[in-house]
Amino acid sequence: MKTPSFPGERLFTSSFLLIWITAFFAFAGFNMLLPILPLYVMTIGGTESQVGLVIGVITVTSVTIRPWIGRESDRHGKKFILVWGTLALAISAVSYTLATSVLLLIILRLFHGLPWAATTTASPAMVADMSPPKRRGEAMGWYGTASSVATAMAPLLAVSLNSNYGFNATFLAGAAMAAMALGAAVLVQEPGRNSAPADDPDRSMSPTESLWQVMIYRPALLPFFTMLIVALTYGSIISFLPLLAYRNNVNPGIFFSVYAILLIVSRPLGGKIADVAGRSAAIISGTAATAVALALLAFATDLSHFVMSAAVYGIGFAFVNPSLMALTADRAAPEARGAAMGTFSAGFDLGIGLGAFFLGLLLETTSFQVLYLTSAGVAIASMIVYLIGARRR
Repeated sequence: MKTPSFPGERLFTSSFLLIWITAFFAFAGFNMLLPILPLYVMTIGGTESQVGLVIGVITVTSVTIRPWIGRESDRHGKKFILVWGTLALAISAVSYTLATSVLLLIILRLFHGLPWAATTTASPAMVADMSPPKRRGEAMGWYGTASSVATAMAPLLAVSLNSNYGFNATFLAGAAMAAMALGAAVLVQEPGRNSAPADDPDRSMSPTESLWQVMIYRPALLPFFTMLIVALTYGSIISFLPLLAYRNNVNPGIFFSVYAILLIVSRPLGGKIADVAGRSAAIISGTAATAVALALLAFATDLSHFVMSAAVYGIGFAFVNPSLMALTADRAAPEARGAAMGTFSAGFDLGIGLGAFFLGLLLETTSFQVLYLTSAGVAIASMIVYLIGARRR
């Protein structure tokens, strides 16, 4: 098969725009759950630690399946994975209407991790394939605005729907979003692929290799570990920020919307800085900003505090995420970008899950202030891990 070609320095091709639309609706459907799931868990009799478990358990399947999904996308095509992933996302969202106990909700979240992993692994790998190498950071930044726009709109819509029509109407609206993602995914034209992957995703495990060595794409390990630690802090945001906001009579949708607006504005800039000044410049400045934002959140008592924290966290994440995605693509062989993105994305999911669970345990025995000061320390740790790993390369 032919290798991807890059028509000049053009980013905004029809296929790129269709990938953006697919990602937007997929993230919108997923993000509609963020502000209401913690409340739903408490409504059906759950505890604060069970909130963290329900939010985080999705990573059990998504982390496990991502490396395999990435390699399968290199073998069979990323569009194939994307279409089936968005279809299953719609089915998952409808199924939330049947989850009337914490146990059923946990089981559903486990299933939901499968299509979520498929969709969010295949789509950035396709962007890496179709983007000019010298503008890869910028391309990842623009791609990331799809999730940012979805995060700005979906939580507010979810809160409004839930207030006026209840949980089931919100779940069904999320399913409709996923169905629209499916419609766009069907129209995407995938760039050509090589038939002989350099890291050989198609090979079987030899007697001397562990499953970890076969499934994990080793060149992506530094972005994987850096993203994992940053995502620990995001786990504390999506799991417990709604509870803190409600306690202070603040609409949590406002936090997520401000955060998303800053992501929309800052992602292309962060990606461009990563292209011009280097990946490390964007990654280090971004992790520093997330630490500041979480420290601010530890002392949030009114709307202005929440808005300030959301803005700074949004800028920080906007610099870190596309830069790490571009770094992942930089380190991958062109024919193994699915495997690379599978490894990288597993770090994001694993970090969210671990953060939601362990920081939930911390919250039960301490306070929100301790929770978010600890999260700020975790953000600083991600910076240290990246610096050490980058120097060893």
